[in-house]
Amino acid sequence: MHASALVTTLTAAIASVATFGTSLAQGAVTYRSKTCGQAASGSITLATPAGTASGDVMVASVAYAGVSGSTSAPSGWTQVPNLKASFGANQELITYYRVLSAAPAANYTFTGGSGADVASASLASFRGVDTTSPIDGTPAQTIVSSLATSGNFPNSTGVAAGSMRYSAIGIDDGSTTTMGSGLTTLCVEDNESGSDASIGTAYESTGVGTTATRGFTLDDNGHLGLQTFILAPMPCAQGGLNLTAPSTVSFGSHTLTGSNG
Repeated sequence: MHASALVTTLTAAIASVATFGTSLAQGAVTYRSKTCGQAASGSITLATPAGTASGDVMVASVAYAGVSGSTSAPSGWTQVPNLKASFGANQELITYYRVLSAAPAANYTFTGGSGADVASASLASFRGVDTTSPIDGTPAQTIVSSLATSGNFPNSTGVAAGSMRYSAIGIDDGSTTTMGSGLTTLCVEDNESGSDASIGTAYESTGVGTTATRGFTLDDNGHLGLQTFILAPMPCAQGGLNLTAPSTVSFGSHTLTGSNG
């Protein structure tokens, strides 16, 4: 092969990788740990789940009873969009999230609106969540106004591969929730102190990002608030290699030999 032909071949080869990019597979959200509790008052304090660290995303669901005024998100917490359910006579179910940019506090307190006299809560930590945009898709909420002992959680529209489904149920009765197939139970709090407000929470790794219908059963009937949302996985960094094809290639004093085969 003549030198000019080799230069042409090398130039074409370099040009073919002039824009070379790599996109690593997305990570996956994983469950770390939880804390559950109930209180015979409208305020509840939960210890931070074991092992929670900077970079984690915490999710808290709280069911209150006796609420007559508006409940505000605690400092540093953000209500998950659409997930504030008023159900029963004066019950409320709210789900919040918190992105940890530093080490967590030892505990967190959640207080209901004026009149709240009972609180049941679930606090869970997840790692591998997109800390910039933690929620994938549109959270979903359903209020069941007739007495029920079973049902299905609403489905969120999140579709990201490696995401995590989170569902919560609030009940205006002292009732224990049994989660259906596919869901892993986080907390079940049967709170019959004062006005009743029980809670159940669960999660499910959605694998490729789809959500199937998931159900639950109760050991007593009640009016319900049902919630589901999707935690989005942390996107991996995009890697790239950019090469510019030269117009000429210098071989110095080297001699190229070959044939015109």
